[in-house]
Amino acid sequence: MTRVARREGLDVVVEKTCANSLRVGFVDQVVPDARYLFLGRDGVDVVASAMKCWTNPIDLGYIFPKARFVPWRDVPYYGARYLANRLYHLVSGKETPGLLGTPF
Repeated sequence: MTRVARREGLDVVVEKTCANSLRVGFVDQVVPDARYLFLGRDGVDVVASAMKCWTNPIDLGYIFPKARFVPWRDVPYYGARYLANRLYHLVSGKETPGLLGTPF
């Protein structure tokens, strides 16, 4: 985080990776002076947002600015996973996974 802050000329870096919300203890060890902000969202809004994300076409204007923060060593891994998933859906004819339960 220090490297990102220096490179971007920032005093504060906000990191909001969803996975890190599940491993606060790890983040505490790696970034001992980290501060946390808890944001709560309405579950219906979360589902609507996830559905939109899963079903919309890829928005490169959204992805490319975010991609510059992905470590280069991780690009082959995530790129291969993404391509394998797209290929699976093309070959199998299956759509993006649906949601369980009653529509709201």
